Amino acid sequence: MRRFLGFLLLLCGVLWSVYAVGAVVDQDRRIKSFTAVEAHVLDSRISTHRGGKSTSYSPTISYEYQVDGDWYRSSQVMAYDENGSYSWADEIVSQFPKGLHVSAYLDPLNPKEAILIRRYSATPYFLAGLSTAMTSVGLLMLLGVIRSRRTEMQAVLLEPAGWQLLLPQKSVRRNLRDAFLTFIFSGLPGLLIVGHVAWVHPSISFFGWLPLLAGLGVMTLEIMWLVRAWNVSRHISDPRVQVNPAPMKLGEPLGVRAEFDAYSPVHMKSMQASIVCVEHYREKRGNKTEIGIRTRGEKRIDLGPGADVAAGQVLERCGTAAFGCGECPITGPPGAKAYPYYTWELRLAIEFLGAADYAGVFPLAVIA
Repeated sequence: MRRFLGFLLLLCGVLWSVYAVGAVVDQDRRIKSFTAVEAHVLDSRISTHRGGKSTSYSPTISYEYQVDGDWYRSSQVMAYDENGSYSWADEIVSQFPKGLHVSAYLDPLNPKEAILIRRYSATPYFLAGLSTAMTSVGLLMLLGVIRSRRTEMQAVLLEPAGWQLLLPQKSVRRNLRDAFLTFIFSGLPGLLIVGHVAWVHPSISFFGWLPLLAGLGVMTLEIMWLVRAWNVSRHISDPRVQVNPAPMKLGEPLGVRAEFDAYSPVHMKSMQASIVCVEHYREKRGNKTEIGIRTRGEKRIDLGPGADVAAGQVLERCGTAAFGCGECPITGPPGAKAYPYYTWELRLAIEFLGAADYAGVFPLAVIA
């Protein structure tokens, strides 16, 4: 299902991108290459467009002009057709009353094509940003970057005594790969769009800049994610988390061992583990149904004091914790999604001085 939805988004995004890029290029061509000619306004009014629960308005202005003895008529006002508020349309119409002689701008190679106002609109860039986002989401879904979180425990038996290695939801290397792909397919095209607007068309209004600035904020977060993921991966390996027993039994202590390899000298300030019971709920509040997750119970394990770790050294810490019987619901049967249902996870947090901190989630199963 995820791959089908990703393919559908990718296909729609590509088709939409073709239109959006064409609109950007055509607007730029009309504003930069059209030449001035004297024109006469024949009619000037405001058109109303009603759709659903909203109403928008657009300036409708007809004008004529002469080129090489031939007369032409046009009603193209701006380089890109768009609707807006009544005050916006009225402001434009008031500048071009009927009978006024004004300057229009025509295509030297095609005199039939002309505009009245040489002003950039942010709408084509906004559409380009949305189509880029749709395309990137589709690609990232196909590549597995965007997917539902794994909640079932995956463990590897290490020894007959019962210690098992838990596998994380996402490894350090996988996190770096996902951050890189997200920046390449989403952040980089977005930066190119915003950079083009800032460099070539600084005359766009403040309100036109708002969606572009919002997109820039998202791209900044993507860059921060990439830098952070790279900073973690160059300092430490994937932490190896072992538990005993697995599944965890309510009423009995759970032993936790965590270790990592240092790729470069680091100072670890603290290492903590948390065993968390997560409740997945669906509640009706008024006319709306809210679906979400919340923490039902949590036990924290302090895995020892900070330490200096030399390059190539392995640091290991141990601790225990226990949930009482009946304190939290146990893990439901595999595939059970009847609300509310509960999942368990072990969260590991390692804080470093002068290096990016590590945070990982390891799905855990619990039995009574």
